Amino acid sequence: MKKMTSLAKALTLALLTFALTFAGEKSPAPVLAPLAEPSSKATAKVVADSVIQSPSKAQVAAAKAVGNTLCPISGGKLGSMGMAVPVLYKGQVVRLCCAGCAGEFAANPEKFLKMAQDEVAAKK
Repeated sequence: MKKMTSLAKALTLALLTFALTFAGEKSPAPVLAPLAEPSSKATAKVVADSVIQSPSKAQVAAAKAVGNTLCPISGGKLGSMGMAVPVLYKGQVVRLCCAGCAGEFAANPEKFLKMAQDEVAAKK
């Protein structure tokens, strides 16, 4: 077995330290829109057009469910990776296969909302 160079040793030690430090930690999905009630029409539009990645049960109940059965991001069947993750956009709830897809949905919500709507329309 070849001897490790000092650079290789340092990188290995850094990787092990990083892995041990952050093992088991989960990053919460960021919330992109405030959950508080808007105070003006301008604020209401911003909130209505924003993506809420962690909507409350009340927000989900008050919104219209798109009814998609496939994740518009991954194309996977909802429920195949655990419970579906709801995101709220323009008063509509789109369900995703996992929290990891919520960030991608937030980057292009119009595209993915349309994909979810098209999936439902194609089944009618």
